[in-house]
Amino acid sequence: MRFTVTMKTPDALEDAIRERAKTMLYDKRNHYDYNDDVDELTRKTLSICKNWFKYNESVTIIVDTDAMTCEVL
Repeated sequence: MRFTVTMKTPDALEDAIRERAKTMLYDKRNHYDYNDDVDELTRKTLSICKNWFKYNESVTIIVDTDAMTCEVL
């Protein structure tokens, strides 16, 4: 079976990126630049994700269960 799914969840992408950035930078959490570094990494990653997410909140994918693939449009 092949079908298309459009998902729109405001803030989900940024929240997920921010949480991962905090995890990646955990060792710097007591450093005065920690929050700035988390913000910068979040902004850079969101910028990259614009290739796949419309308005940083909506994504359309095609799922093909026969070929066992998932393609981002």
